[in-house]
Amino acid sequence: MSVKERLFVALLIVFSCSQGFALEAKYYANLDDSMLGGFVGIDPVSKDDLAKRKGYKFEYSDSILKKITFVDPFRQYGEAASFFGCASVDYTWTDKNTRLATFRDADGKAAKNDSDVFGEKEVYDGQGRVHKLFNLDPQGDVILDSSGVAFYTYEYDGQTRVSRRFDAYGKQITDGSKVWTRKVTFNKDHLIVISMSYDSKGKPVADDEGVFGDRYLYDKKNNLVQDDYIKEDKGGVAVDAADGSGIHRTVYTVDSFGNTLRAATYGLGGKAQADKDGVFETLTRYDEDGYVVSELTKGTDGAPCEVKGVAETRYVYDARKNNLNEKRFTADSELSVEYRRTFDGQDRVLVVETFDGAGDPVDQYDDDQGIAYSKAYYVYDAGGQARATYFTADGEQVVPEAEAPEEQPRSI
Repeated sequence: MSVKERLFVALLIVFSCSQGFALEAKYYANLDDSMLGGFVGIDPVSKDDLAKRKGYKFEYSDSILKKITFVDPFRQYGEAASFFGCASVDYTWTDKNTRLATFRDADGKAAKNDSDVFGEKEVYDGQGRVHKLFNLDPQGDVILDSSGVAFYTYEYDGQTRVSRRFDAYGKQITDGSKVWTRKVTFNKDHLIVISMSYDSKGKPVADDEGVFGDRYLYDKKNNLVQDDYIKEDKGGVAVDAADGSGIHRTVYTVDSFGNTLRAATYGLGGKAQADKDGVFETLTRYDEDGYVVSELTKGTDGAPCEVKGVAETRYVYDARKNNLNEKRFTADSELSVEYRRTFDGQDRVLVVETFDGAGDPVDQYDDDQGIAYSKAYYVYDAGGQARATYFTADGEQVVPEAEAPEEQPRSI
């Protein structure tokens, strides 16, 4: 039986499935984009592993993927922290070559993902590979995503895929920089091992950080452990390269659950190389349930290195993993700012207070709200929507800047 015939038989099973079939579930610590379309699970874990830590649940009906859910047992991270930017994504095959993906919030309602679309229509070729993807609104009409893209096309050559972006008029567009097309090569597990960007003339082009392409290395559980910057020479061969800061390689050290313990950067010669902020390595510690308790940045000399005045951040949680306290320290280990939070019985934040190193209330500017304040109070209506009031360190109430009307989905 050919690949195309096997795919057709598998898809026919989907249409014959009744509600009586039980769902099979698999669990992963992380996921990534798949070469074939949709997502691929990374670092398999058990259901019990996700009782206290974040991850992803894949649900199948007779081996056909039906749903992926972001597991966030203590609601510590929030839906936006998932790989796809919402609580879950449902899959429905409408025919043997078309699959619809619907993004949903925690209540099961249609929701925007991190690209501001409500769904996607994936059109597959005869070998089970996505070759066109349309962004959709709640009614199933084509919509522009946050980058102005209406649909994507994909072409394959063995394990290499070339992707292109198109606007509402079917005109090919860039990704916001000079990147016109992106060529990626996948391994047998459908994970990207090489990615290279090209301009409108088919020549390699660098992004805003001076990076032309990447070469990725994974461990046995498919966790990313190394990222090398590369470019193409005149003969089209991939060679080692560095970004604008002189960084060629980033090496990641992960624990048994795929959490990154250390990220360190190196130059072309293999020596430690700091980024534009002077950071060579970032060290992260976790509690037994996988929640971050501290993050520390260091320079090539091994000393703490500040980024925007902060070298280390420490977190304290309650029994339900609500972030009660966050302290930020300078390179001299002096406390610079502290955030104290109070939550209700539904794990909803009630009060957020900001203090300086001496423990006195201090105003901090909030870019999102356009105001500086020291304390915020939150109340919730019957539907769970929050309303906040803000006060300065002197007790004066301040009001956020008026927001522009939210842009409506642009159907095509």
